[in-house]
Amino acid sequence: MPKDHSPSLLIKPSVEERVSLAVAIRSYLAARERLHTANSAFVDACETLRSQAARGQRVIAHIDYRYWLLEVDPEGNFDLAEVDLV
Repeated sequence: MPKDHSPSLLIKPSVEERVSLAVAIRSYLAARERLHTANSAFVDACETLRSQAARGQRVIAHIDYRYWLLEVDPEGNFDLAEVDLV
């Protein structure tokens, strides 16, 4: 962040503007925390799936009334896509 102390950055906002800004900052910080938590859960889920799936595997899973194709390459990278079964 620049440490510019020019007069345009030092204008004192009104009470309403300060309150609105504080609410916006609080919302941003809460969203950032939720994003961090969700990202950590996603990374953990990917690692778990990678550890459970065999390399080179292709499998159809029926989960929550939907069908999913899991494809794992020899390096352990995977793709999971919903499929229609006929």
